[in-house]
Amino acid sequence: MTAADTKLFPVCGEPPAADRSRAFARARQHVDLAAWRLGLEDGMRHILRTPQRQLTVQLPVRHDDGRLATYTGFRVQHSLARGPVLGGLRYCAELTLEDICAVAMRATWQCAAANLPFGGAAGGVLIDPGNLSPAELERVTRRYATEIAPLLGRERDILAAGAGTSPDVIAWAMDTFSMQRGHTVPAVAVGKPLAVGGSQGHDLGARGVVAVLREVAAARGIDLHGARAVVAGAAPGEQALVPLMRDLGASVAELPAAAALGHHCDILLLGGQVPVLGAVEALEIRADLVVEAGGMVDVEADWVLEARGATVIPDVLTGAGQVAASYFEWVQGLQQFLWTSREVYAQLDRLAADAARQALQIADARRLSLRAGVLVLAVGRVVEAIVARGIYP
Repeated sequence: MTAADTKLFPVCGEPPAADRSRAFARARQHVDLAAWRLGLEDGMRHILRTPQRQLTVQLPVRHDDGRLATYTGFRVQHSLARGPVLGGLRYCAELTLEDICAVAMRATWQCAAANLPFGGAAGGVLIDPGNLSPAELERVTRRYATEIAPLLGRERDILAAGAGTSPDVIAWAMDTFSMQRGHTVPAVAVGKPLAVGGSQGHDLGARGVVAVLREVAAARGIDLHGARAVVAGAAPGEQALVPLMRDLGASVAELPAAAALGHHCDILLLGGQVPVLGAVEALEIRADLVVEAGGMVDVEADWVLEARGATVIPDVLTGAGQVAASYFEWVQGLQQFLWTSREVYAQLDRLAADAARQALQIADARRLSLRAGVLVLAVGRVVEAIVARGIYP
């Protein structure tokens, strides 16, 4: 990822506050359903629905005008059962600890769905990056990296870019951690500029979405060549979905969320600027495939869409490509051996497609929705790791 891929102060891209307040409850509801399908005991279910570590930090920062301000930051590690944790850092003025817990939990399932040796983590700072100068943003980032340094490490907790951050922010965080260690540690963070160990390739998150979509469409008998697709409410980092879909031969329209829901199409891709869709909004959807490409639908909307025969491709599956891209950069940082963009794209496509095929197999064999299928796959893998390691002490 290069600095040109992300603006220094991108739009936060967070859903409205009412949606975020339900995010952790919705994440736990999904875990409960997967645990019930897997026949797990209550004690295991509690482990899965509860973050393993939560850290809240205060960040005093001197502004350019001499004013001293203190900001609040979070870092949450959901599960360390399958390996070190990986998770994004987001800068947004409206965040809560529960928001971060929900993102960290989702990251665990995304990594497990892609069969990567990671658990999920997430972090955030309550700031509007657009209101800070580059120097102020750097000071906030370095103070945050210092405060959470006891958790970080290339074999402990790997920091990734998220909403409201950029490759520059991740480079500052990596440099701060490295200065404290006395040597450069490129694998402690991913999403860095190429100059400091970033990975070749661009639009990797969107490429992962399209790789998953291609597998699911084939399994559901939908020919992408000539298919009518609508990209709704794409956030800045999701704009590449349009040309990538056109490369597959689809006819693509890009519409705001309000206009997209009732639009007749074969495929509806929900971007990050779409509010979480409930049952009422789901009744308006006229698509055979609904793709969570940043936006999400809630449990009731899932039921409505499933009842009318539509397939929802959940974010746990579409996000597999992005966490795979992070894994590739981490591996390159550990080995100090860089891959070409062609190698990155080929490996990304393979991992995302494999995750889709395995989730489809479970969903079809058990007659489940695709969301239920991928959660059974991901939660099952985490449980398998917990059981194999045992409960200590």
